[in-house]
Amino acid sequence: MSAGEQRHDKISTRRIARRNQLLDIAREAFVARGYHGVTMALLARRADVTNLCSTTTSPANSTSI
Repeated sequence: MSAGEQRHDKISTRRIARRNQLLDIAREAFVARGYHGVTMALLARRADVTNLCSTTTSPANSTSI
C-alpha cells in the first residue's frame, strides 16, 4: 500500500469515527429531549463545534424560501 493510500485510509477511518460520534450525540439528545427539544446549536455545543461548521450548504439545498 502506498503512502497516499495509507493516508486516505487513515482519513477515512477518522471521518467514520467522527460521524459515529456525531450520531451518538444526536441520538442521546433526541432521547433525552425529544425531536422538538433538540436544536442544531445544542448538537453543535455537545459536539464541540461552532454553529457555522455544524451545517453545510450546497447548490442543492441553498434555495431561498
